[in-house]
Amino acid sequence: MTESGIRPRLATSHDAAAIVELCASAFDDDALTEWIHPDQGTRLEMLRFMFDASLGEAIASGNVITAAASDGVPLGASIWQHSSTVLTSEITGDDPLSQRMRALQHATDARRPRSPHVYLPSMAVHPARRRGGIGGIMLAAGIEAAAERGLPVSLEASSPENRRFYLRHGFDDLGGPIRVADDAPTLQPMWRDAR
Repeated sequence: MTESGIRPRLATSHDAAAIVELCASAFDDDALTEWIHPDQGTRLEMLRFMFDASLGEAIASGNVITAAASDGVPLGASIWQHSSTVLTSEITGDDPLSQRMRALQHATDARRPRSPHVYLPSMAVHPARRRGGIGGIMLAAGIEAAAERGLPVSLEASSPENRRFYLRHGFDDLGGPIRVADDAPTLQPMWRDAR
């Protein structure tokens, strides 16, 4: 079921604080996030810090599509990057968080396609508004924008439920699952041809 009155649009700097909070709360209960940062008492603050650091430039570059209610409040956010602009700086540090994030980065970078495409590293829907079609609205807008440029889309599904969602929207598995570590949830690389 799709909610009425929800429209996709590019996020603006005025949306940044709301999108940081939305993304942090959406990823707080994600199994991979729980593996990366198992301390529930500090996880939400860590997520706020990470999204605050990464979303500013993505929004300024026009790479964030949000799904907003008629009052303009973002209910979902998705980051879309051209593969040539995906920059990964080496994560330093010997603490468990840095080690796990570095393992994730190395595992996904090794499997990311090298041909030109649009990469969807993150999509979040406000936890109270899940299963209302918001993700599908953002996904359709991002796929359409990629298709206008003649580009396919890649991503990594972080759960079996997410994988089924992307399969319903025309994505296919791209090889087998990515195993980051023995005790980590697997990620499923996926690909959607430009149509």
